Amino acid sequence: MQTYTLTDARNKHGEVFDQAAIEPVLLTKQSRPSHVILSASSYQKLIDRIQELESLLLAQNQDIP
Repeated sequence: MQTYTLTDARNKHGEVFDQAAIEPVLLTKQSRPSHVILSASSYQKLIDRIQELESLLLAQNQDIP
């Protein structure tokens, strides 16, 4: 995961968004993680996977007496 400071992200926003199309990008503020930028398709895949896992967990919990 590529990392940029918030200042670098402001100055190199084109580069940051190009990189985010490939993989998530971590933004830092005062050397601490602040935000993550990822493509819309990566975000949707993440949400879909979370929903799938929630459904599996709910189904498993229903099987427990």
